[in-house]
Amino acid sequence: MARNESRRRDSLDTVEVRVLPRASLISLIGEHDISTRNLLFDAVARATAQPRVVVDLAECSFLDSSILGVLFSAHAQCERIALVLPGSDTIVHRTIGMSGVRDVIPVFETLEEAFRSVATPGRQASPRSARLTGRAS
Repeated sequence: MARNESRRRDSLDTVEVRVLPRASLISLIGEHDISTRNLLFDAVARATAQPRVVVDLAECSFLDSSILGVLFSAHAQCERIALVLPGSDTIVHRTIGMSGVRDVIPVFETLEEAFRSVATPGRQASPRSARLTGRAS
């Protein structure tokens, strides 16, 4: 039975990639840790065919330090990158807040804001000037 539960969990925990004309979109859905880290590495490799990337964490319910490491690596590989992180009362929001990711990668509440940040020439927000959701002033 544990084996079936593992399969069910794996099918719910996905990483989707779409390479769009102006930027790629990586969406993390479900829980992500060391067991899905390679999925994210592969997604980053595909997404960086386009030098601008948005990572959508709206449907991500958990991530650990191995996933944060991939995000930092993606930041080094991309011309521009931004995260979408709506809501401030989730474990993912707290993890991003405590990890220092916000000091390196701009974080936005909506896909539209994030895409505008990475896709518009000269509009790249710095991590400190991006609309940082749930961050104390």
